[in-house]
Amino acid sequence: MRLKQKLISFEVDKNLLPSKEDIVQLLRKGVELFRLAGVPVAGAIIPLRIEQGRAAEVSGAVLPTAETLFGMEMLNIPAGKFEMGSTEYQEKFPNEQPVREVSTTAFKMAKYPVTNEQYKAYLEDIGEEEIPERISDPDKSKHPVVHINWDESVAYCRWLSKKSGREFRLPTEAEREYVARGTDGIRYPWGDLWVGIKVNFRNREDETSAVDEYEDIGSPFGVKDLSGNVWEWCGDWYAERYISRDTKDPKGPISGTKKVIRGGSWFDDSYAILRATCRGFETPSFSTSFIGFRVVSD
Repeated sequence: MRLKQKLISFEVDKNLLPSKEDIVQLLRKGVELFRLAGVPVAGAIIPLRIEQGRAAEVSGAVLPTAETLFGMEMLNIPAGKFEMGSTEYQEKFPNEQPVREVSTTAFKMAKYPVTNEQYKAYLEDIGEEEIPERISDPDKSKHPVVHINWDESVAYCRWLSKKSGREFRLPTEAEREYVARGTDGIRYPWGDLWVGIKVNFRNREDETSAVDEYEDIGSPFGVKDLSGNVWEWCGDWYAERYISRDTKDPKGPISGTKKVIRGGSWFDDSYAILRATCRGFETPSFSTSFIGFRVVSD
């Protein structure tokens, strides 16, 4: 059914117009309701694009632009402040506290996790003779690389830095949460409402999916695949509680036995785990089919 549109001319007191922040919030809520109801509204495409740039737009910053560095699409993330942590599930997830305002300086983050194709190029360049079939499979070239432990992901960052002449590293968990939540602290990278049909989780694919499969879902800064598909290694050592005084580009404790992972994966079955504030941890030597990584650059 097509709705007929009628143009009406009228004068409006500019002081009564909603602010830019109010308009963006209404558009975001509208898109979320359309998705939740499964309504095929073509017009939702436009507010969705606005939503993905919402955090930078509201803060008055320039919307992030893409830059390709050594075959990786990197998005410019502006400096900003946000409330890190959550008390939403304080009994089940006490490690998300204390909640405090954190500031980050500007940096670049890869739009997608590192893929099999990208990791295969690394293995070939360093002379690895036996490349695992899961990595060389052409049908999964765009899937995130998995079965990579923390040390191996750091080695990849060092190789990429040397090859490109730019400094690459793993993101801090503060940087990753900031990119996933934006400046106004949304629950999931796409908003506050659950949109399970757009995420690889609860065995929906029974394995990893291509990093760009859910291309229409992104964070406020346009970064993709931040929830579901694979957990991602962060640079920080894990601690059971945040260091409350560590608020400027926090990097976590100076030592530990486990490293932070973020994002949830195809293997998980709880909505709460896919929240942008949820924290996981594993030993640096651990690897599995649902942990990968992405890179950042200063």
